[in-house]
Amino acid sequence: MNVVWVVLGILGGMAVGTQAAVNASLGRSIGILETAFVSFLIGTIGLGVAVTTLGRGHLGALMNVPWWQLLGGVLGGFYVFVIVTNVPRLGVATTITMIIVGQMLMSLLIDHFGWFGVARSPVTLSRAGAMALMAGALALFFRH
Repeated sequence: MNVVWVVLGILGGMAVGTQAAVNASLGRSIGILETAFVSFLIGTIGLGVAVTTLGRGHLGALMNVPWWQLLGGVLGGFYVFVIVTNVPRLGVATTITMIIVGQMLMSLLIDHFGWFGVARSPVTLSRAGAMALMAGALALFFRH
C-alpha cells in the first residue's frame, strides 16, 4: 500500500471532521438548510475553478449518464444536513462515528453485491467482525 494514499485518506477524514464542526457553527449562525446551501455553493465555485483550470474530463457526456449517477449531490446535501443537525446535539466525534458506521455498512453492501458497477467483494467473517467493532465503538460513544 502506498503511504501517500494512506496519508491522503487520513487527511480527507480530518477534513470531514473539521467540516462538521465548521458547518455546525455556521448552522447556528444562519440556519441548517442555509448552511448546506452555502457549503455547496462555495464548494461549487471552488470546483468550477478547478475544472476550468485543471479538468481533463468530458462534461459534455453528462447528458448521457444514467439518472442515478447524478444523485451524489443530493446525497452530499443530505450528509451536510445530518452533520449540521447532529453535531450541536451529539458532538463532532459521536456524529462522525455514526457517519463512519453508516458508510461502512453501506460500503459492505455495495461491495458484497457489486452495486453501481464496483467489483464484487463478498462480506467475510473478518469484514463482518470489523463492522461489529465499529458498531461497538459507536455504542461506547453513547455511554456516559
